[in-house]
Amino acid sequence: MPAERSSPSSRIYPLLWGGGMILGIVAATVPGGLILLSLLLPVPLVGLFLDRSPNKRATKAALTAGLAAGVWPFWAFWEQDLSVDAAITLVRQPTMILPCWIAVLSGWLLSETIHGAMRLQMRWRIAAERRRLDQELAALEEQWG
Repeated sequence: MPAERSSPSSRIYPLLWGGGMILGIVAATVPGGLILLSLLLPVPLVGLFLDRSPNKRATKAALTAGLAAGVWPFWAFWEQDLSVDAAITLVRQPTMILPCWIAVLSGWLLSETIHGAMRLQMRWRIAAERRRLDQELAALEEQWG
C-alpha cells in the first residue's frame, strides 16, 4: 500500500495553531505588545493576501525585511517596561512604525525587481541560444543542401 501523502493544510495547521497560541499568550500578558503588533502587521498581511504566486516569494521577502526592521520598536518597548503607555508613546512616534513599513515595502520591491531581472536575463539567454541554433541550422542546411 503506498504511503499516504499529507495535504498542505494538514501540515500547516499545527503551525497556525501554535502561532495563534503564542499570539494569544502575548496579547494576554503584554497588551502593549498587541498595540505594536496591530500597527506593524497590516502591511505584511495585505501583501500576504494580495500575493497570488504559489510560493509567495515577495511576501516572504517583505516579511523578512519587516521583521528585521521590527526589532527596534520591540526593543524600545522592552526597555520601557512593556506598559500600554509605552506602546502608545512608541506608536505616536513616526520614526518607530514608518521604518518597519518602508522595510516591508522595500523587501517586496526588491523581490519583484530581482525576479523581473532574472526573467529578463533568462529570456535574453534563450533568445541568444535560439539565434545561435538558427545560424547553425542555416549553415548545416547550406552545407547539406
